[in-house]
Amino acid sequence: MVIIRDYSSSDEDNWIQCQLQSYLESPYYDVLNKFKPRYENPAIELIALVKGNLVGILDIEIEQKKGQFCFDETERSGMISVIGVLLQYRRKSIGSKLIEKGIELVRDNFDVHRIEIWIREDPVTILWLKKNQFQKIHKFYEVILTTDFFDKYQVELPFGIIPSFLTGNVESEGFFQLTQQHPPERTFPILIYERWF
Repeated sequence: MVIIRDYSSSDEDNWIQCQLQSYLESPYYDVLNKFKPRYENPAIELIALVKGNLVGILDIEIEQKKGQFCFDETERSGMISVIGVLLQYRRKSIGSKLIEKGIELVRDNFDVHRIEIWIREDPVTILWLKKNQFQKIHKFYEVILTTDFFDKYQVELPFGIIPSFLTGNVESEGFFQLTQQHPPERTFPILIYERWF
């Protein structure tokens, strides 16, 4: 039996372990938190428990104004900033139960009727999102550039920033030109999905 409840500060160590393990086995293997994120905006923070063990996590941050951090600027929305389920508990609808509970709380507490999620392109995640009534609305590229890019194009960075790598976002139109002139160190296609409720 799966129990979905609000996150509590006493869950932090187990939350971090769940995020670490679930992300290592996903396209987000390099995005790991040493601490649970704290939000400046209102947020829904849920965990899923099976036999008392934390097996799933979900955070949805709520915009205070339209377009604050979501792609769609026409509607005040929520952003799924964290979602993960331990590998051995996948295909048991735990992620879907977290989403449904999260949506219920967003709708009832914030008068918000839309959420977004930004993902690195991955067939398994895309299939799961479609199954949970999400639709793709945009695509761009996350690129990791090395120091020689900034030297070559004489790009000045703010004082004190001397990167060996720096991450940036490039729209699809500019991505081909960038890769022809200066291939990034790494590239991740990013898809934005939305769900209305």
